[in-house]
This record gives sequence, C-alpha cells and structure tokens, in this order.
Amino acid sequence: MARYQSPYDPSKSPKNLEHVIYEKKGHVAYVTINRPEVKNALHSFAYAELRACWRDIGLDPDICCGIVTGTGSAFSAGRDVPDAQQAGAARRLMVDLSTIRPLR
Repeated sequence: MARYQSPYDPSKSPKNLEHVIYEKKGHVAYVTINRPEVKNALHSFAYAELRACWRDIGLDPDICCGIVTGTGSAFSAGRDVPDAQQAGAARRLMVDLSTIRPLR
C-alpha cells in the first residue's frame, strides 16, 4: 500500500513577520500578536500576517494545535480603529474616473 506523502513545504512557512511572532514547537503552533504599543489592536497588515499563519497551520500535517496570545498587557484590543478610519478616509478621497465627463 502506498504511503501518504504530504504536499506541505516547510520552506514556505511565514517568515519575517512584522506584527506577529510565529513559532512551532513539536505539534503546537504559537501565534503571538506583537503590537503592545496599541494593546495588540489589529490592522490590515496584522490580519494578513495572521491569515498566513493560519494557512500554514492548516497545511502542516505535524501541527495538531494552535495557541494565540498577545504581547504586553492585553491579548488584543480588537480592530485598530484609527488605522481603519485612516483607510476609510483614503478610500473616500479616491475618485471614480468613469464619473468625470470631459469639458467641451
């Protein structure tokens, strides 16, 4: 009988993360939100890094459990509201060029 060969490639594991610390010890993956200056509030870049970690945990056949924690005095304050407001303001400033008619 053929033995199952996992397509998982450990070299594609998330690296050089700026807002999250990602470690594996045995069969456990540790994901630590690392933005203590804002009580680990999450912005778009932190969400993207978390997604990369979750994807890797799901693909790695050796990982049985994932533990999420935060650095500093808080696990997470939730969404980084000032960052979200700033992103919303930037979107509002964008102009839909299809609505602009040329001057005649």
